[in-house]
Amino acid sequence: MVEPLFDDGRRFVEQLLDDGIVVLAAAWLKRTGEDRWQLYVASPLRDELGVIEAYGRVLGVFRQNEFPWLTDNEITLIGANSPVTREMVELLRRSPARIPFRARQPIIGGIPIDDAFIYPLGRPHTELTDEQTQILIGCYFTRNLRSVDDLPYTEDMDQIHREFSEQTGLFLSVRDVFKALKNLGRQGRLSGRSRHEQPMATTPG
Repeated sequence: MVEPLFDDGRRFVEQLLDDGIVVLAAAWLKRTGEDRWQLYVASPLRDELGVIEAYGRVLGVFRQNEFPWLTDNEITLIGANSPVTREMVELLRRSPARIPFRARQPIIGGIPIDDAFIYPLGRPHTELTDEQTQILIGCYFTRNLRSVDDLPYTEDMDQIHREFSEQTGLFLSVRDVFKALKNLGRQGRLSGRSRHEQPMATTPG
């Protein structure tokens, strides 16, 4: 998943909500055997208006705004009664995450998938659990870094982002991970001790 595409998908879902379109769930799914990701948007609008008119409303929002990485061919609108919708809603119900998360299962709503990233209901934010925070600190202290301020646009920042995403299953943007590190820096949690004294990153579960 390319980060700008993921961010465009998130902004698109937020714009739908801002324009008064009900979204029950939204996720990027990569079907097994296919090379491309598809953004599934679940809305009762499809059931209420029919496929053509509902797509017209949704694509109207798409065309009236700027989403440089997202194309209309990558948007799949599904109804409230779709098996995919029901399973995505159930995954959202069971997950405590309030930020986008990876669904680690081979099938969603009868569709075989290689990978999936699900947007939470409402606007995502970067509040992390204590365990996720410790993992992020561990990722930071695997490098000899003097200051968080040295990180933007560096290979170290890209590696921290990748390691954190792999270990937590969360798909935050590089900017979100950097903002979380900045907050930890302001709290004094990234200074005053050597990296070897910091908690090591561990895989949850």
